[in-house]
Amino acid sequence: MTHLKWFIRKLRELRELRELREIGRKIYYTFLAVSRHYWTDTPKMRK
Repeated sequence: MTHLKWFIRKLRELRELRELREIGRKIYYTFLAVSRHYWTDTPKMRK
């Protein structure tokens, strides 16, 4: 039983890590989109 509990805990940790990685990927892609949008706007502001 203890081994089963440990296994379930490991699975839960892996699931949390996967969710964190998905959140990180979303943040990364939104940051890329925002920065790309920002860099296309900056040359006009520089002049």
